[in-house]
Amino acid sequence: MEYTELTVSVPARAYDDAEAVICMAAPYGFYAEDYRDLEREVREIANIDLIDDALLAKDRNVCIFHVFALEEDNPGEIGAFISERLKACGVDFELKTGVSESEDWLNGWKKHFHPI
Repeated sequence: MEYTELTVSVPARAYDDAEAVICMAAPYGFYAEDYRDLEREVREIANIDLIDDALLAKDRNVCIFHVFALEEDNPGEIGAFISERLKACGVDFELKTGVSESEDWLNGWKKHFHPI
């Protein structure tokens, strides 16, 4: 199955406003990349200091939201809604669209977990 992936990048300071807008628009939910407190959260949750270098290199000033929609969900309309609402909130953003296969979406998380 093929999904349209809408990727919305916002300044980290606008995370809460962007999250509220995207919650209204995402038909199947979303996931967010927010690395502002990466080290603290890892220490609190996992009590380890081993973090993948690729994650440590992520920009801490930008949050990225990923929304997935099927063609029948009208991804163009979802993107337009997100754009309109973020503009109304005064949030700077960048919206990109792409295609994601369900296998990538279902198994993609595994690339971040490495045996130790």
